Parts: sequence; C-alpha cells; structure tokens
Amino acid sequence: MAFEYIVDRESKFGTIVFDNINLHEFPQPRQDDWKSRLDEVGIVNKHRLVKIQRTATIVYRLRTWLDENGYGDNWEVLIPENSKYAVETCNSLLEADKLLTFNDALFLLLGLNTVALTLSPFAKIDLNNHEQSSQLNTGLKNIFLKTSEFNALQNSAHLINGRINGLNLVTMAEKNGFFTKQEERLNKRTLKEDVAIKLHELLTNAKCISGGFKHMWTWHRQRNQLSYLATRLKQKRVLDNNCHQELSNYIKDPSPHSRKPLADIEDPSDKRKIDINTIVEQLSS
Repeated sequence: MAFEYIVDRESKFGTIVFDNINLHEFPQPRQDDWKSRLDEVGIVNKHRLVKIQRTATIVYRLRTWLDENGYGDNWEVLIPENSKYAVETCNSLLEADKLLTFNDALFLLLGLNTVALTLSPFAKIDLNNHEQSSQLNTGLKNIFLKTSEFNALQNSAHLINGRINGLNLVTMAEKNGFFTKQEERLNKRTLKEDVAIKLHELLTNAKCISGGFKHMWTWHRQRNQLSYLATRLKQKRVLDNNCHQELSNYIKDPSPHSRKPLADIEDPSDKRKIDINTIVEQLSS
C-alpha cells in the first residue's frame, strides 16, 4: 500500500488527513473535484519546510503503533496543518531566541506537530536519553531512533545539553536536506543585497518581522499589512509587478493555506498603513 495525503477542503483550515492508497488502483477522492484537491495539495506542499511525503511515511509508522497500542484516536494531532494554531506554533519555534528540547527539534525535522508532545503517549518518551531495542521495528521510540533526522540531530555540534537553538536547527536541517522549501525560496531572492539588508533592519526594528537575514523572515503584523507592504514596494520600484510572489522569498505568509492569495487581500485601514508607509519611505530615502 502507498501512503499519501489529501486535503479536506470542507474543513476550516484545509485539514490534511492521511489515507491508504493502493498503487495499482486509482485513488478514490472524497469530493467530486479531484483535480482541485490535487491543486490544493500542491499549495500545502509549497509552504512546507519538510516534504509531506516524508511526514506521511513517519505518520504511517506511528499510526500503526498507535492503533496496536490503544491510542488509535491520537494520530491526527501529529500533523501541524490539522490546526492553524499548531502551524503557527511550529513556525514560531524556528527562531534564534527559542531553545528547543531534543524532542521538539526532532518533531520539527520530521514535519510533525510539536503540540503532540504534550499528549499521550508522546509526552512519556525521552528521545535524547534512550536504549535502542535490539529487535527491529518495535517500540514507539525506535520509530524515531531509526531516522536519519535523529542521527543528524544527535551528532549536531549545535546540540548542547540536549537542547538546540531554533535558528541553529534551521541551519542544520538545511545542511542535511531535511528542510528544502525555505532554501529554494532563498535562492529566488532578487533584491540587491544592500537594499534587502536595509529592509530587514527596518522591519526588524519596527517589530514587523523576526528571523535572521539569511533565513526566511516571520511576519508579526496583520496579513493585509504584509500585502500592502508588497504593493508599496512595487510602487517605489523596489519590487516588480509580481511583487507579492517576490516578497514571499523573504517573508513567510502568516496564513499560507488561506484560500485568498496575498495579492487579493483588501488594504489595511489608514491607521495601519502608517507604519508600512514609514518603512518604505525610509528604505527609498
């Protein structure tokens, strides 16, 4: 059996669920419009640091163990996209001021929801201190211990006393190919470096963003203010006509799974435009 994922478009947040799909049979869709759902799946994968196929593999193994050990109802919490709160929480951990436990870091490397670590049976495991079973494929811990992500994290120079800085985790993950999409977006950046550095400094000082210059920046204002920033940068000829897409190579969309693209959002109120206008004017001065 292959293990794939689909998007339930009827849910509030575009919930991702996992289904068993036979490789030799055409998958049976949950809605009539199969192509639209595939398009939406592509959107989800576009905004993921960890390929969904990798997460699907791990979730399949975990779900099998959960079903066999009386935790069958707890598997969906493993997938961040099943909760808007979980997506935002996981993203917020990849910052320089966040010190992560080994368990949190490994879950992020696998594309799993760290919130699951507060629930049974995951709350009971300590992946940093373990004794690997001599029997193959047995035990909840061994599912994690046998991953390349576990080995890389355990041997990372950034791991100190069982903890790792969020930004260092990103660096380690990119180096080992565990996080892929972020690196691809970084390679698509087109602004002159001095302009980009100044923009990063202005936005950071205004508490609009967080994150290192050479990484994706996290937006901390309203989504329509980010859209307005892209428009204003185009007006000042800092960005081209495809300004929202270009800006997405620098700043992560705070609601990447929203059905309304960033470019289609209405402008913020005049009061909320002030800070953005000030930053743009300082950038072009």
